[in-house]
Amino acid sequence: TVVDARLPHGLTNVRAHFRAEPNRIRVDQAVAFNGTTQYTVENCAVALTQPPSWHIKGRAQQVRLNEQLARALPEAGRRVFDHFSPAGIIDAEFEVSSDGLSVIPNVTLHCRELTSSFYRFPYPLEGITGTLKINGDKLTTENLQARANGKLVDINAEFEQIQRVPI
Repeated sequence: TVVDARLPHGLTNVRAHFRAEPNRIRVDQAVAFNGTTQYTVENCAVALTQPPSWHIKGRAQQVRLNEQLARALPEAGRRVFDHFSPAGIIDAEFEVSSDGLSVIPNVTLHCRELTSSFYRFPYPLEGITGTLKINGDKLTTENLQARANGKLVDINAEFEQIQRVPI
């Protein structure tokens, strides 16, 4: 078991293949559980250079979006979480890299009956299903639907330069 105060539960059933080399560290085929969430990291590499660069690819299944998870997020993620107040379960696929100066995300979130209340919109969205994709600084939706005030809403969106858009 791996315990960290930022995590809602300790990581259990942790398995991974580690390899340390003079100029990098690799982790392959890592699996861990955090409550009902299963994390799988296909590969992760950290270059021991200045500035350090890294790359991680994997997935998370049955991630429960709640206040416990929000407390574990970095400040920018916490700000987005607070603005949208999501609750429910998602599955995620991710491939994220950094050159030591900037982070390049490629993340797909599969929504499974979420609820959300955007702080500037008076009606909560319920029963949110579909997919959100973040690729670099672009966010798109696929087959995203929700109910607002009892009515079905199709959400088709594409946002560019999301890292520069103030929320």
